[in-house]
Amino acid sequence: MSTILYELTNDPSNMNAVLVLKSPLTIQNAQELKNLFQQALAQAKNLYILHDEVDQFDISYLQLLIALDKTATSLKKTVRVTGHQPVRFSELLKLCGLPTFSWLEKETIVDEQTEEQR
Repeated sequence: MSTILYELTNDPSNMNAVLVLKSPLTIQNAQELKNLFQQALAQAKNLYILHDEVDQFDISYLQLLIALDKTATSLKKTVRVTGHQPVRFSELLKLCGLPTFSWLEKETIVDEQTEEQR
């Protein structure tokens, strides 16, 4: 089993949690990531996920995000993927033909041209 590198912080009111992911978000880590998402969602009403330090993504991560969003909605909680969206994540969304989801903050998607200018 792989170990996912992450930081999970909660505000004192337990209203907001920030989950910063730092490991490849691939099928090899899917079960551990699912458990981490469940733990993080249980601790707060609003969960913010940042993955801007990650350079490997696959469809299993997208499936987990969609399932997490559906679970959060049923619990009257919110999930947002925020911060800088790496090009590889944006490419994966396009490759999978996925529409924009409520959990993905539109203004944070970075296209390849913008990424190259940084």
